[in-house]
Amino acid sequence: MAWLDERGVLDQQDKNGVTVRENLRELDRLIEAQGRGENVRIPEAFRPAGGRGQDRGESLQELKSQILRDLAEPRTIRQGVGTLTCGPATAQAALARTSPGEYVRMATELAIKGQTETAGKSILKLDRRGFDNTRDGRSMTEDMFQPAMAALARRKWPAGQDRGRFGGRLYGPTRRFGGGTYGRSARRFGGGGSGDDALTADQYAGLMASMIQGNQRSVDIQRDTQRRSLNRHVAAALASGPVAVGLASDGRGGPGGHAVQVVDLSARVGRSGRMEVTYHDPLAGEVRMPAKEFFAKVVHVTLPGPLGLELQRS
Repeated sequence: MAWLDERGVLDQQDKNGVTVRENLRELDRLIEAQGRGENVRIPEAFRPAGGRGQDRGESLQELKSQILRDLAEPRTIRQGVGTLTCGPATAQAALARTSPGEYVRMATELAIKGQTETAGKSILKLDRRGFDNTRDGRSMTEDMFQPAMAALARRKWPAGQDRGRFGGRLYGPTRRFGGGTYGRSARRFGGGGSGDDALTADQYAGLMASMIQGNQRSVDIQRDTQRRSLNRHVAAALASGPVAVGLASDGRGGPGGHAVQVVDLSARVGRSGRMEVTYHDPLAGEVRMPAKEFFAKVVHVTLPGPLGLELQRS
């Protein structure tokens, strides 16, 4: 808490003008009410192991602790083992990184009310179908947000013509996604599959735009002129927040792909000014890669409207 306070995170506001600090105080009030035996409802799936906590506040205390960890280190947010939720995990991490007020409000409402409204007025609904806060290695907040986000994307942006799915789960030999070859025609971002949790390019773009205002245009990279200007467009977009991209398949599972978010693009000290991309990979955490190598793998990007339109036309 002190670390977040020093960096001004606790004073960030949600869409209703309520600060992180005030939302956490309300969560503390609910924890105390549970401790007194009052009926503060918590979905069964989000209680601690063994089903404890309905009358002692333990599940809400666990929720608060996880929220604080997410805000302090959004780079640790993961999609889970063997899942196809890299798109929702990327959106969750971007929300925690750029809108901490909204993150706290939405996480609390999902746990207490079973649903919440995004800043873009979309409704996230808790998926109660057999979720467990240790399933697939996901945390409580990851288990709340990611299935809800996947369901929202499928509901609001029906797949229609399938341009590919973001849900990659394949590693290259360095345990970085995209360690092998790829084809520029790759459009199925689902680790070679098309599971319900994997999102199409349009669904991924819509989800990011709903969570992070300003990421409004989805662009498939189809021409060399677009690829040559990717570096410049992503660098400009980083001024307003992380940039969601889709990386091409690593060549070991057919036309699969993976959703990540770029968080920095800068010259590395001591390497003759070589540009490097830092990106949050929901499988591997925070990764650095030479910019030239990274942008060669990008097949899809979501940018603020004017930048996206410019890239689309280039």
